[in-house]
Amino acid sequence: MVSHGGGSARDYEGIVRYDPTGSVVMHSSLSLIHLLLAATRLGQPITDRARLATVALGAMSLSMVFFTATRTALLTVALFAILDLATSPRPALAWRRLGAALLGLGLAFAGWTLAINDSFYLRLAGGQDDFTSGRWSSLGYWLALAGDHPWGLGLGAVRELLADGRPALGGTELLEWPHNELVRFYVEAGPPGLLFVALLLALLVRRAMRAARATDDPMLRALVLAIAADLIAETLLQNLLNAVYHATVLILILCLAVASARRERAAGQAWASQCPVPA
Repeated sequence: MVSHGGGSARDYEGIVRYDPTGSVVMHSSLSLIHLLLAATRLGQPITDRARLATVALGAMSLSMVFFTATRTALLTVALFAILDLATSPRPALAWRRLGAALLGLGLAFAGWTLAINDSFYLRLAGGQDDFTSGRWSSLGYWLALAGDHPWGLGLGAVRELLADGRPALGGTELLEWPHNELVRFYVEAGPPGLLFVALLLALLVRRAMRAARATDDPMLRALVLAIAADLIAETLLQNLLNAVYHATVLILILCLAVASARRERAAGQAWASQCPVPA
């Protein structure tokens, strides 16, 4: 980014977003998951050298989230906080930890905005012609189109309709992808498509929450909750399943972490059953 900053920057309406990997959304997603894991690790008993490395890498992840200026990250953080509170065995401690984390994040954001780059702030404050980046008008178009085809247009229809370029919706506004997987699958596959996405997301989040309650490992708990929060946010505000490799890897890692938590719980139950009960 330092040596080729201009080549990885998107500049529009005075807002600069850095895109060094080809997808600001996926880059922000992975950086945020790492940031949540780094913050969790700092609360564990680790060596000074490990703590220094964790702070350095966590700061890099935070800076990448700010550089991408992706508002989906804010929803992910909010959902992670909700899932953490809902599954915490010690709610009072979770509230204090959440308050400290939000204070630290707010101070970091203020310092970043004042000293380095204000693009993220401008996106949040409405420093662009369309705050939804064309999402709202486009969702209305896609839902109206789906109304004429109640059983869907067929899988891949959105990509085909936009293959020759984005048509104008009126004025200078162009049609965007339906940045919501519930809407996209409803448009393409009707009620069965909507049901598929809803059940998939519900199953993954349910398993993540059960694993978070079962494990005593803070890092494993943070991992499953961070991925679950990211999956929800990207489903609601992006096209998660269209980025098939990204989605597949995230779901695979989540399932492996859930399996690890299950084994941990089973081992704990087996050990408890073998312990003599005191008189």
